[in-house]
Amino acid sequence: MTTSVQWAVLLPLLVGVLVAACDVATFLHARGVVQQAASAAAWAEGRVDRRPGAAHREVHGLMRPTAIEWFDVSAEQDATHVAVTVEARVRLISGGRSVAVSASAPRERAL
Repeated sequence: MTTSVQWAVLLPLLVGVLVAACDVATFLHARGVVQQAASAAAWAEGRVDRRPGAAHREVHGLMRPTAIEWFDVSAEQDATHVAVTVEARVRLISGGRSVAVSASAPRERAL
């Protein structure tokens, strides 16, 4: 095989590996941001002086500067506990597909 043929075969393979690595890194970063957002939102929602929409505001502040294109926040509460779930969609580099990322964080309410 000549050198030009080797590069013609290897270059697309290397580009594919690089794009896949970028997709994995994007997904892992988004998962970390969503987990952090769920934890921060559960803390905000469980505070004694909580205002309506505290969890959503907390998540929005963390998600704004990221590549996450859509997110939803839901909170479940009872007298002693709070559970916040954050669901998000992040666009990958390869093919413009989106993948779902979600995290849930329980917390005791401050009494």
